[in-house]
Amino acid sequence: MRKWPVWPLWAALALAPASGQQRPADSKPFRGYGVAYFQMTGGCCRFGDILGLGVGGDALVYRGLGASIDLGYVFPRQNLGCGIGLLSLNPSYHFVDRSKPGKLMPFITAGYGLGFRAGSANLYNYGGGVSWWFKPKTGLRLEVRDYRAPSGGNLVVVRTGIAFR
Repeated sequence: MRKWPVWPLWAALALAPASGQQRPADSKPFRGYGVAYFQMTGGCCRFGDILGLGVGGDALVYRGLGASIDLGYVFPRQNLGCGIGLLSLNPSYHFVDRSKPGKLMPFITAGYGLGFRAGSANLYNYGGGVSWWFKPKTGLRLEVRDYRAPSGGNLVVVRTGIAFR
């Protein structure tokens, strides 16, 4: 009969307690966050005539580089039912040291946008903003983006939202 070596079992048992240890909550690096926002829009008309609501998320991929997605509904102030959907898929860059996350986290973003209702329109967008973390898992996000169509025309969006981890 063949004997199995006992040392791998002892090593696994010795390392098991160490694998259950967790870092303190304050030392966790920034990984990403979600956001629910309200927006006011200008560009094609007077600022504030077009409003919007949406949700999104931003995940850190490598160092300060991130990937974000958001989905919103943009509508004229006078007619809530006459709006369009707005989807954005963007890379982003966060100016923050992962080992020492601060309360203010500025960022820039640019990428693809899709406006849709009965049909669709391809857009590109760019902008930036800041997230202010006033609690460990809750913050305020302020952002400005400019959505542009390749054929011309633009939509400047100012967003205010609640960020959460």
